[in-house]
Amino acid sequence: MGGLAAEMIGYHRAQGDHIILAGTRAITTVRSRYTEARIARHGQYAVLGAGLDTYGYRADPGVRVFEIDHPATQEWKRGLLAAAGIPVPENVVLVPVDFETDDPVERLAAGGFDLGRSALAGRLGVGYHLAR
Repeated sequence: MGGLAAEMIGYHRAQGDHIILAGTRAITTVRSRYTEARIARHGQYAVLGAGLDTYGYRADPGVRVFEIDHPATQEWKRGLLAAAGIPVPENVVLVPVDFETDDPVERLAAGGFDLGRSALAGRLGVGYHLAR
């Protein structure tokens, strides 16, 4: 574990029965499970505001995962992956997008996203970070 991970895990272990922490974990788990159960039906998954999302690293190799996020966030993620010796899987495409100024659809298409195929898009956490 690196950075603050041990501290955060310790905090959750000590305070995990607190109603807010327990509820947040339950919502996050159910939300992710529901989404991931539907991805295989489409073959393409666009993760808006991917951050440190890990779905692409455990996804079926036949599913193309497009991780869309701010360029600086993606550089940070690439650095963490490189430092840990974890390669970006072939089915994962990092698509740099500034949601405030760029057209995400244009950037997705430029990254190889097939606009003519069925896809699932997830924005499981990005909405909190965008200006109105």
